[in-house]
Amino acid sequence: MILFFHIILNLLMQSVPTHLSFPLLEQLLAQQQQKLQTLFQTLSEDDEQGRQYIQQMIDSVAQAQHCRQLAQQVVDTHR
Repeated sequence: MILFFHIILNLLMQSVPTHLSFPLLEQLLAQQQQKLQTLFQTLSEDDEQGRQYIQQMIDSVAQAQHCRQLAQQVVDTHR
């Protein structure tokens, strides 16, 4: 999952100026997290397997957001 976001980040940085790519990525991650939270809330409490799967996806988005923040720090440091 992190590799997937790394690839997206690289593509964004190649095709969009850096000052635009990080906010765009952050917006996309926030939208994804919102959708997953909504989906998680709609699952019945009896659907433990589904809730675990969605929670793992939510955790992956949180990791991707953290990676984005680290990448932003690296870019800012090397400017």
